Amino acid sequence: TSNVVYAAFLSVGAWEAAPAGQAEGGWESGRPDVRNRAVLRKAAVSCDYFMRAYGEDGCCEEGAQYYHHAGLRLGAAADTMNQVTDGAFTPLMQCDKMKNIAAYIRNVRVTDNRYFNFGDCSAVLDRAGVGEYLFGKHTGQPEMMRFAAQDFARKRPEELFSEMPDSLPH
Repeated sequence: TSNVVYAAFLSVGAWEAAPAGQAEGGWESGRPDVRNRAVLRKAAVSCDYFMRAYGEDGCCEEGAQYYHHAGLRLGAAADTMNQVTDGAFTPLMQCDKMKNIAAYIRNVRVTDNRYFNFGDCSAVLDRAGVGEYLFGKHTGQPEMMRFAAQDFARKRPEELFSEMPDSLPH
């Protein structure tokens, strides 16, 4: 398999290489460009390992419930790396496998908030929301964006605060 995340990272021309004789990467370098490159490389390699576990169809083998802690998190990580590299990961977001991972949850929906169940997942899931919408946007899938927006609109008013980001400023 090709290492598409790592290949996209290496295409970034704005990153400076470590000085001759100095180990590249690591927090000990003290140079922000080298440190950032090491962090990005580690994140890219982790995402590659994660993507290898997925088939080309984008199916989350654990079931629909795990999509929110797997596929959506991969999409968020890829988007973050894309932002900090001024778009170097855009081709990754457009590859079939990533698009299929993004659309998985829409594809296994039966009706309302009920999904095909396998593994140890519940067949009833929380409503789609911002994460699904953005994953659809970043992978160029208006139908995924529409699905997320329509499903989000079905939330009861008392459920709307559950869409708060996982990490809020302290």
